[in-house]
Amino acid sequence: MSTPKNVMEEAKVRELSLKHLSGYDSKESLAKHGEVGATVSAMGKDEIHRSIRDQARMLDIKVPTFEEIKSKMSIPSADEESAANADKDVDSLLKSAQATSGDSGDRAVIDMTDADQACYASRYGDIGNKTGKEHFKLVGNAQGRLGTCARNLTGFEAEQYLKSFPELQQKFGEGPSAVKQARRHYTETGYQQAKFQEKMKDTTKNAWLCGVGARQSCKCHGTLWYGPTVALDDKKPISTWEAMRNWKTMTKQSDEWMSCTDAEFGGDPAPEQDKQCWCEDKPAVKPYPCADEMEECACDGGWVVYAQKEDDGKALDFFDAAKKSMAVIGLKGKKTVQCSGAFFDGADPSPDGKKQCFCDKTKGFFDQNFVTATR
Repeated sequence: MSTPKNVMEEAKVRELSLKHLSGYDSKESLAKHGEVGATVSAMGKDEIHRSIRDQARMLDIKVPTFEEIKSKMSIPSADEESAANADKDVDSLLKSAQATSGDSGDRAVIDMTDADQACYASRYGDIGNKTGKEHFKLVGNAQGRLGTCARNLTGFEAEQYLKSFPELQQKFGEGPSAVKQARRHYTETGYQQAKFQEKMKDTTKNAWLCGVGARQSCKCHGTLWYGPTVALDDKKPISTWEAMRNWKTMTKQSDEWMSCTDAEFGGDPAPEQDKQCWCEDKPAVKPYPCADEMEECACDGGWVVYAQKEDDGKALDFFDAAKKSMAVIGLKGKKTVQCSGAFFDGADPSPDGKKQCFCDKTKGFFDQNFVTATR
């Protein structure tokens, strides 16, 4: 039985291996992975190697060899025969599932909570007498099943989530790393809070069915999703994009005509089944809320709009706020600005009322003449 210390160390190993295997897959240096080696005293060498190789499978990347783990991750040699036997057991399970984890989201759920297990059991009708965690590990992960209560946000959805809430921008910053952290925030806590959930409830409407079967072609400006037409648990037809994402899917960025085939996507998310394609349209670019009054707005190099926040108690989005008074400045050479009249030449778009700021990062909504006229 594991001691509390061992359990904590194992969690650290899994966290670090998950973090660094992404670098391994992109051929980045993993010399700093020696942090994992420091935990060897608390765990057996076989278990360390097995944990790292399991994480690679969950990430759907090339599984590192024993020698690569030893040389690139600074982990001492394992008992290769013992670890190899364990690998055969896992490979057998993957083969029986007839699928590997795919692009439908990060299915690498290491520790499902009790709530996650309950959601998993209610979502899928074939787990039998197994716990949600047991079924996910043995079958669900390989089939791309969703192992959390919250759906896994797509890249577009996660970016929209980040841009909808100034407090998340201030906490996580900007860029790809911030989008990943925003996705994690939604999965772990945001989906349970009405404030955050409300913004995401209609995002699944951003996708439309564009083809069923290999003879279909699609023209999609955004992300093309490829997945099964029938659920693996109850064999019922899958008729929505959200339902299809509960299973293994594959994706491809698209702007031109593409065929709905295994060859187009470079794999088969649902062997021996008919497949369908859904198009997730690329979101329209528009200014997004970056700060409330007196907060810092991060809008590196863009236009910042200082505008009214509410009208008769109703929150105003950018287009509603733009119909009223506003001031605009550029952040040339600056990354942030305080959302206050002092930084907008004393402008006050809502005397005695609440104000907010929007970021036009692409400078697509105003030209310099308009910006000058508002000052």
